[in-house]
Amino acid sequence: MRKCLWTIFWIVVLIFVAYPIAFFFAEFYVLLCPLQGCCDGCTGLVEFLLKLTQLPLACARNAASGKSLCS
Repeated sequence: MRKCLWTIFWIVVLIFVAYPIAFFFAEFYVLLCPLQGCCDGCTGLVEFLLKLTQLPLACARNAASGKSLCS
């Protein structure tokens, strides 16, 4: 029963939090990614933007496994 509730929680987070954040920051990632080749200083920022665009993947994996928030 708990796994089912955690799956529902992660699906709600996926739809209402992860997708909007990922869509917003994906534009910046696409714009700044080519600069990573010529400017070493923006590598950290680009990697952070990539993690934000992969947020829906993390939520989907957690929903599929029924993982709790604190584990």
